[in-house]
Formats: sequence, structure tokens, C-alpha cells
Amino acid sequence: MTQEQFDEFITEVIPQQLFHVEPTDIDGNTGAKLDEVILVSLIAAQPECLKYKSLKWFIKTFLG
Repeated sequence: MTQEQFDEFITEVIPQQLFHVEPTDIDGNTGAKLDEVILVSLIAAQPECLKYKSLKWFIKTFLG
């Protein structure tokens, strides 16, 4: 993942996936909070994003 791809990931991809998700929405398959499931899934699909920012940063930025 390049810096440009990372920038797109955090400014477009993640916000688009979380756009209509409320903090109270629950994932039907896992029973976990939907926004957390989406964020974890996106990071798991692109683990190289963690070379730019920590998991703590992603959580604080997108869920905090």
C-alpha cells in the first residue's frame, strides 16, 4: 500500500463504509457493534495500512 492508497483508504473507503452506520447498530451475524465489525473487516482486508497508523489510531479516529 502506497501513501496515496492509504490516504484514499482513510479519506474515502472507510468513511463511505461507515456513512449510514449508527453507533447503536448491531451486526446480525456476530451480535457485535456494526461499526466495529466494518472497521475491523476493512483493516483485515488491508493489513498493510497498519504500517502508516496504529490500530489505536483507527479506533480513535473512526469509532471514538
